[in-house]
Amino acid sequence: MRPDYIFADLDGVIAEGEKISRPAAAFLRFCKKSRLKVCPVTGRSWPHARHILRAGGFSGPYILEDGAVILSGSGKEISATPLPRRTVTLVADVLKKIRTEYAVFCHESRDYYIWPGPSGIIPFTPPRGSAMFACADTREFVNAAATMKARKIVISSKLKLNSPEYGLKVQASEGGYYAFLAPGMDKGAAISAFLRRAGIQPEKVWVCGNDWNDISMFRLPVGFRAAVRTQHTPPELIGMADIVFNGRIDARVLTAKLQQQLRAGDRAR
Repeated sequence: MRPDYIFADLDGVIAEGEKISRPAAAFLRFCKKSRLKVCPVTGRSWPHARHILRAGGFSGPYILEDGAVILSGSGKEISATPLPRRTVTLVADVLKKIRTEYAVFCHESRDYYIWPGPSGIIPFTPPRGSAMFACADTREFVNAAATMKARKIVISSKLKLNSPEYGLKVQASEGGYYAFLAPGMDKGAAISAFLRRAGIQPEKVWVCGNDWNDISMFRLPVGFRAAVRTQHTPPELIGMADIVFNGRIDARVLTAKLQQQLRAGDRAR
């Protein structure tokens, strides 16, 4: 079946240190030419991953594991926007009280998505066309929003705290999807939820990984699994892989395999 998406671990698969590896860059160029979406999956936070993602020319989706976000689509840079210190402090206090990771509110006619990052609360203005959702239905947070004189606050009343999909919402937007990832949700659960809500068949997805954190996405019923063997790669991951590379991906081999699948998919149409 012709793949539409490739979800790949960032560190050790797409990137070597702080740079996109040469084999990965060659493979990414082929994917872009073939109109395939390569989606980096990483434990890095947005501030620590964005320079690598920009260097690779990615437009999303991205999956960031720090309780953060799937961002996609428009390719527009998300820039940090300063908020009043009192507002940021108040939001941070409320987030701690309701034990959640992120919140959305409107301040001076602009929507802000806030989550506790490595260096504290990180506010930014979302790209045009995105849809923002708060992740907890709590009166306390609404009261806090009123105190901040926010013009708008969106609370999801359908999500329950004990739901496995707590905090996750996906909204079609210009060029892609936006979703917020619940705390504790692993890579496999995040990808599965994204595919289900976006209406994408798992069989049209490839995954690439190299460590323990990638096992959950290898367990999905995807069309193809590629593993990069390093000193940290668990035997379980190798056992589930359809192809195994030593040290780094082989762009030539992976491109040839992908070309084979693309030709087969085109003939099946």
